[in-house]
Amino acid sequence: MKTVIAIIIACLLTSAALADEPTFESVQEEFRQKAVSILSESEEASPTDIAAKIAEISEIANATFGAHPDLMKKEAANRFKNLPVFPASRLDDFVEHKSSKQFPILQSDAGLVWATLAWEPAQLAYIAKTSVLYRTLKIDHFGSRGLANSYCPDKIYRLGEGEYPDLVVDSLGDLFLVDVEMTEAGYCKPVSVKWMKALAGDVKEIRNLIPAAAGMTLSDMDMLAMSPTTPNPSDVESKTLTLMLLSLKVRDDEKSRKEFRHLTAGVAKPSQLAEEIYRLVKGSGKLRFALGPVTMIHSDRITDFTCAVEGDKATGTVTFSVPELFEGQVNYVAQRRDGKWKIEEFMMPLHEIHIAVADNGNWVQK
Repeated sequence: MKTVIAIIIACLLTSAALADEPTFESVQEEFRQKAVSILSESEEASPTDIAAKIAEISEIANATFGAHPDLMKKEAANRFKNLPVFPASRLDDFVEHKSSKQFPILQSDAGLVWATLAWEPAQLAYIAKTSVLYRTLKIDHFGSRGLANSYCPDKIYRLGEGEYPDLVVDSLGDLFLVDVEMTEAGYCKPVSVKWMKALAGDVKEIRNLIPAAAGMTLSDMDMLAMSPTTPNPSDVESKTLTLMLLSLKVRDDEKSRKEFRHLTAGVAKPSQLAEEIYRLVKGSGKLRFALGPVTMIHSDRITDFTCAVEGDKATGTVTFSVPELFEGQVNYVAQRRDGKWKIEEFMMPLHEIHIAVADNGNWVQK
């Protein structure tokens, strides 16, 4: 009997403890009641008094929500999870227009951010996007875009999995990629925003050619991977851009580092490079096959792309970056033949790289 009573008492104590634990809704309600009591005294207040009241509400918000960082993180993670997933393949059809790492609208008052955005990724992404547009567009254009948004609302997605993935705002045909960070205090904040414009016509076609044009055949790459010595362009007949970058003696002056540099401590390890280059290779042994290009410049690694088309010739620059591994930029020349575009030259002048497609289809040094 004593055992049964002890179990019942333990269950009651546990229930009481759970009842005392705050929920996100109870914390919201606590803040709402405190804010309403302050705002109800402000009917005939001066602008100075109102500013003081807002500052007071901000302090209350910071104290109320900030007292429960784990609860805030959990709520934010749930809301991230409920967002639809953005198909990453769609990013291939867009190119970066502008980027920003400054969010004055969000930085103006940390307390109110707690109250409205720290737990709501969709609102966070929308405000970050609006901040970029507000500081970029002329006021009439900004207003027109806002009016159009009222008829065609933004759609907000998460990019991939994870507790706090990047966010994507699909707004009037443009994409805004919002890199989000969760602080230890439970404050969800934007780190950067990339405003991306859709590629059209020739530009889209040419950009999509870059990864394969820069790549190698699987057999050539395997031959280099199994070589006991450092890869040498003379070992391979086709001097592709990927081959040239693998065997590149990187120059360390400031200008050359803008053209190409390793982001590792020293030269990147062969295993790290192989993992990146072989990303689209599947299977093993004789059953290995490539689902896409074996390349140093995969499509999702292109961070900027310029293209000037004049008749049947196009020129421009490809900027690429593999986080924590390498980054660089290369100039290209494309030519339209029989109605189809083809990349025919790559140039990295600071590293003395200038390769072109020969008549037999191989890449050669010029």
